[in-house]
Amino acid sequence: MILRRENSNDFNEINLLIEEAFNNNFEKELVEKIRKNPRHINELSLIAEDIDEIAGHILFSEIIVKGDIDYLGGLAIAPLSVKPSYQNQGVGTALIHQGLLLAKALGYKFVVVLGHSDYYLKFDFKKASSFNIKSPFEVSDESYMVLELRENSLQNISGTVNYLPEFSN
Repeated sequence: MILRRENSNDFNEINLLIEEAFNNNFEKELVEKIRKNPRHINELSLIAEDIDEIAGHILFSEIIVKGDIDYLGGLAIAPLSVKPSYQNQGVGTALIHQGLLLAKALGYKFVVVLGHSDYYLKFDFKKASSFNIKSPFEVSDESYMVLELRENSLQNISGTVNYLPEFSN
């Protein structure tokens, strides 16, 4: 399995993978829209490639925590897609680990995710509410999580996550 940055030659296969993983078009359309945003971070759109096929894809995008002060330096994971025939084989785990390492190296301070708490706890994600970070939409407290990439980077930060506009269109 090779982990690498996606390129334009991968887009069609990634689209098919996302459709297959989620059984709908929403996430595929979201990824296509984010790629067109000037704030898209090419280094943090990764694929897991096995021989001649793409087994998984992950996309990180910039967020702002809006409170009394706007806090920059954060990312959101959305979406993480793994081809059904590769699920439960460590593909998603490898993509998350690689993405978090790259995000930290690029200077990002924290990452939020909406997902299964049991899965993301193994990466040390914690409930966002314990850091006074709120989702902009109604979700369960257990499924909205955050990870500090730099120790104490969320100290004195509170507010609501503001995603790229593509998430609400």
